[in-house]
Amino acid sequence: MYINIKSEIAAISHGNVIADLSEYTVVQISGPDSQKFLQSQLTCNLQEITSTQSRIAAHCNLQGRVVSLGRLLKIQDDYIFLLPKNIAELAISFLKKYAIFSKVQFNILQDWSCIGLSGNNITPIIDNNMKLPSSPNTVTENHGTTYLREYGEMDRYIAIGPKNNIQKLWQNLSKQLTPVHMNAWLLGDIEAGLVYLSPETSGLFLPQELNLVDFQAVSFTKGCYLGQEIIARLHYLGKLKKHLGKIHFNLEKIPTPGMNIDNAQLIYSVAISANQYTGLAIMNAHQNL
Repeated sequence: MYINIKSEIAAISHGNVIADLSEYTVVQISGPDSQKFLQSQLTCNLQEITSTQSRIAAHCNLQGRVVSLGRLLKIQDDYIFLLPKNIAELAISFLKKYAIFSKVQFNILQDWSCIGLSGNNITPIIDNNMKLPSSPNTVTENHGTTYLREYGEMDRYIAIGPKNNIQKLWQNLSKQLTPVHMNAWLLGDIEAGLVYLSPETSGLFLPQELNLVDFQAVSFTKGCYLGQEIIARLHYLGKLKKHLGKIHFNLEKIPTPGMNIDNAQLIYSVAISANQYTGLAIMNAHQNL
């Protein structure tokens, strides 16, 4: 499939777009112990996640390194974990490892999907008598579809719900918005500093190195969770030696997550032209690429 990345970059930079986010997996976490279990595992505070509030959530190992990272929402009585498709199975497997004695179930919702909506003037177009979330992390529900306000310089929303709802929404809005692919949407994530982990970068970095504290993704007051001791020690006593930053580079081959670029470790990147890429990377504290 040919993707005209230049035209999509122009559309997402200056226009209003609708993005195919089929590279995300929608995971349902349910059961009477689901909140208690997730509170003991994830970095965010589950008490802050409601029908109107979402959080970025990280699941760390005992060494405090982030194994998986995604968006956590509450829809009715269940939690919805929105994860990159290439890390979803790993994330579920790692969660299940600690769920043996908890009444909690994990299900990939094959009949659910999501799309992205972005633009400086997009809100009046998609509002259509709907009350859209007004600030990052806030959530609204309209006619069986959940809308999440994402971080970014522009107005950015993720619509999540049953595929029939999402397909109808796509059909209606694609008449007024420019359709783009996942990579164009990721450019907005890169500008916002939002991390997209893959199997190659799973278990390598601390939440602070991924700048998750600034996105309300880490709680230092809720109590114990997996890796909490190391994460809290760095927060209160340590000095961060590495940090997340934007990176622009030229490369003749396709870059892979985790590879070294100019002494920085690549998290993910998007092609912006032939052999030219932009992305996010972990670099030494003094670096600024």
